[in-house]
Amino acid sequence: MATFNPELDSSMPAGEAPVRRHTSLPLPKQFDGMSELWPRWRARFQRFRLCSGLSENPDSEQVGTLLYSMGDIADDILAVIQLDESRTTYQETLVALDAYFNSKKFTIFARARFNRRVQQPGESVDSFIQYLHKLADECSYLTLKDELIRDRIVVGVRDDDLSKVLQGKQDLDLSEAIRLSRQAEARTEGQNLLRPRVDLVQRAFVPPKTTKKFLHPPKQQPSRFGTDKKCDNCGKAPFHKKESCPARSAVCHSCHKKGHYSSVCHSTKVRAVDIEKETDNFLGSIQHVGETDVWTAELQIDGHPSTFKLDTGAAVSVVGEELAAGRQLQPCNKILKGPGNTPLNVLGLFQACLKFKNRKIREALYVIKGQQNSLLSGTACSRLGLVARLHSLTPEKPHFRKEFPNLFGGLGKLKDSYSIKLRPNVQPFSIYTPRKIAHPLLDKVKAEIKRMLDDDVITPVEQPTEWCSGIVVVPKADHTSVRICMDITALNKAVLREVHPLSSVDDDLARLSGSKIFSKLDARSGFWQMPLDPQSRLLTTFLTPFGRFCMNRLPFGISSAPEIFQRRMSEILKDIDGVICHMADILIHSLPSSADVALVNDTDAMAQKTLNNLPASSCKLQEIITQQQSDPEVKEIRNFCQRGWPALMPQNPLLQQYWANQRYLTIINDILLFNHRIVVPTNMRLEILNKLHESHLGVTKCRALAETSVWWPNISSPIENMVRKCSVCSKLRPVAKEPLLPSSFPEHPWSRVAMDLFDLHGKTYLLLVDYHSRWPEIRILDHLTSAAVIVRLKSIFATHGIPDVLVSDNGPQFASAEFRKFTEEFSFTHTTSSPRYPQANGEAERAVQTIKNLLRKATDPYVALLMYRATPLQNGFAPKSNNFYTNATRSLKIQIP
Repeated sequence: MATFNPELDSSMPAGEAPVRRHTSLPLPKQFDGMSELWPRWRARFQRFRLCSGLSENPDSEQVGTLLYSMGDIADDILAVIQLDESRTTYQETLVALDAYFNSKKFTIFARARFNRRVQQPGESVDSFIQYLHKLADECSYLTLKDELIRDRIVVGVRDDDLSKVLQGKQDLDLSEAIRLSRQAEARTEGQNLLRPRVDLVQRAFVPPKTTKKFLHPPKQQPSRFGTDKKCDNCGKAPFHKKESCPARSAVCHSCHKKGHYSSVCHSTKVRAVDIEKETDNFLGSIQHVGETDVWTAELQIDGHPSTFKLDTGAAVSVVGEELAAGRQLQPCNKILKGPGNTPLNVLGLFQACLKFKNRKIREALYVIKGQQNSLLSGTACSRLGLVARLHSLTPEKPHFRKEFPNLFGGLGKLKDSYSIKLRPNVQPFSIYTPRKIAHPLLDKVKAEIKRMLDDDVITPVEQPTEWCSGIVVVPKADHTSVRICMDITALNKAVLREVHPLSSVDDDLARLSGSKIFSKLDARSGFWQMPLDPQSRLLTTFLTPFGRFCMNRLPFGISSAPEIFQRRMSEILKDIDGVICHMADILIHSLPSSADVALVNDTDAMAQKTLNNLPASSCKLQEIITQQQSDPEVKEIRNFCQRGWPALMPQNPLLQQYWANQRYLTIINDILLFNHRIVVPTNMRLEILNKLHESHLGVTKCRALAETSVWWPNISSPIENMVRKCSVCSKLRPVAKEPLLPSSFPEHPWSRVAMDLFDLHGKTYLLLVDYHSRWPEIRILDHLTSAAVIVRLKSIFATHGIPDVLVSDNGPQFASAEFRKFTEEFSFTHTTSSPRYPQANGEAERAVQTIKNLLRKATDPYVALLMYRATPLQNGFAPKSNNFYTNATRSLKIQIP
């Protein structure tokens, strides 16, 4: 171990006198800044101060040695407490440091941890008592410290017999409790040495000629009425009914089923026992009691030791309720599942500092209800150095571009052309004025048209055409060029589509089974590689500020393009093994024993027969790596992943979002990934957004597409803004219908009445229905005149009185001057619904349907009408219960006020 010698230490400032000591002792280990460990480190330095003779030196040397021993953290603390080390004594410095670290203690939290502490499995009594003393030092118990530690020993020891003995002792003090606990532990260890413990052996019945069976402990079958019979659900005696069982609402921690305790659960996991064929029908089965798991590690959680089980298959780290006692839990928005896809009861999560040897990380710990063992995730195991990757492969990139130069040049062209088929008797669509384009984009549009002309994608049109579409100009992410999109909505309605099956993801995954080597070819501007026949080209005419043009190649956006292109590519590559084609993407896969280059040779040979060129787009991975290394934000995150994340959250708000997701960030093959998704640098995000929304999908689909490959912090908001601001989507977005508003409910019957006419069996009927009671009145009309309607209304009003409001549609019988005069004479308000909008008179329309169905089915319409009026509605009352005659709060309305 290195010793501290100020005479040889070149880092000591010049001019300071060396520390005079009687012995050469090593300095205490540097303080790591945790307030819980300050008292222990302070006591160790005090011993060093006395043994080394430092206490006899001047205060300035003692203060300097103290701060030097603490390490770099001392400078940060001095800046916070504003202490001038050159003007303070050693004792004043200690008092200031004590006040600083004591201010960071949380007494309530410390006491909660103390009161929840129990002896852990495999933990010795001495270790348990030492930990209780450590916890009690943080609780400020003062004179009650020894008594509370004694009580905690009595309650927290694992030996139930020992706990009972301690509880029965009169005048039990702390020293006596410690002595008895040590004696009990020594007796138990001696008993285990003299009489080693064996696992419980029971007998289980096995059918004859059985070679493997899952064995369970046998169930005892005593008499149901015996006094020693225990309940199967709670395990208590005497036997009682299930309705009075205390476990009827409990949830088992073993099988997660309701109605019994885990101590009596019959779903105990056992191991499969292989046996040879025996003539005897019985065999000994061993119920597994447990074994020591070597995959554990002793970590420190915020300075407190705790044992974690290393689980490299776990996605997150989990702890039980005990370790979370007194902590402020954050809500958990994730659904965690355990073995067997069983949902876990997550109480919340908290951030903690985990330390193993000299490594410290910040980790989110999820608190699981009923969790016994703390589990450390695979990511945390790797970051703490508990597990390491022993073997890694660096893939070699073959130089395909040099070996197959004919596949990577220019825009390809298929030999066979495509003819667009239209439905019969289709009305052509044509525009005569070009759509307006922003003036700053005109030069870029002109340059893009020139490029398309040079690539033989379009041709100028000078003759008259029946079809002519508009264009939509979309700036590209590089801000130097644009994409010209044709709005061929009208043409798509007339195009006859061919049906061609597309393979599903499950089918493709099955075909990839066993493959280890993969290559991907991407046909650049795939649709543009398929030429159109001359008769179909004029159908794709589009109008620009620079004239009219038509497509020589298959245009993007036409409804039949995906099926046609997929069918043509499948025909080209169908005879090649190990090739999967999806539109313009070609995936080449091979088994480990074969060579991927051989498949590329086969692809090249087949392509030469049917293709002039099959170009691939430039490799984006190298571009992304370059952009990640040059982007300041992403570059900093790459450094964190390679050198370790800081213990505290960075002050930069942009880096804080990465810091919160640090467990998901990693670098593979020099590419920064978020799980399996590429972290997109800042200057490439607009390009990615345009790619995600290239097909004008909605917000949900664009987000789902992004989740398959790309990520950056808060990616959902830019996607939503992109879709919301898209001019094409805004123009074609369906108009949302206004919600229907219910009419006001009248306070008493026959106040608001709906009216309508309907025909049935060659007769015309007048229907009135009360809004309050749903009471219907039906009359047959001899003539469809206002006078006939008025006569029927007078007969109804003579029975029920005059309503306050009468609602109808705008039929001629209700809109005449004669009917208006009738409303004035009888002093009621006549309200009509909106023309051609029957929903406004929904009460009458609904009643018409009900009465029509009633009269169609009834043999006696009067009996049917009587039964309807007596039948309770959804509110529990029949129309007869709410009609005028059973409501004495309203008088019969007549013409006299």
